[in-house]
Amino acid sequence: GPAGYGTIFRLTSANVLSVVAAFNGTNGGQPLATVTVGMDGVLYGTTYSGGQDYNGIHRGTVFGCTVGGALSTLHDFVIGPSGYYPRSRLIQDSNGILYGTTSSSASAETYGTFFSISTNGNWTNLMTFGLTNGTAFAGSPVWAPDGSLYGTTPRGGAGRAGMVFRLFPGTEP
Repeated sequence: GPAGYGTIFRLTSANVLSVVAAFNGTNGGQPLATVTVGMDGVLYGTTYSGGQDYNGIHRGTVFGCTVGGALSTLHDFVIGPSGYYPRSRLIQDSNGILYGTTSSSASAETYGTFFSISTNGNWTNLMTFGLTNGTAFAGSPVWAPDGSLYGTTPRGGAGRAGMVFRLFPGTEP
């Protein structure tokens, strides 16, 4: 993008590329994962950097963007209970709630979070990762046919070699 922070783009079947919206640091930067098309037609995603300034450090955002290019920040990540540095794709449940992960947290014993956020920005920390239940979450969670949400972590768990986890066993929230 023009400011070097990344873009949301459209590529047509005729290979015509156009920029839908551009990040400028204040509204996010470095979108590392693909966007999710919400039930409302809005594109939702995360940026690894940018957003609110916390002592000169910008730790990422959750954003919504219309296909017409109206970009809005739903959540700014700062040091604290929300974790920071999101890297995975958001997923949406049948009630319209978005779910995602961060790869870092505020203390030495925690290594990221699993969160939910409504399309109007109501954020909830659902789980904090640590050495015993996985660390530095990097993958995108998925809904399984049994209604459970599954994901993986590259470190943590028994032997600290990573793990598979399941949330909401048997019922999508």
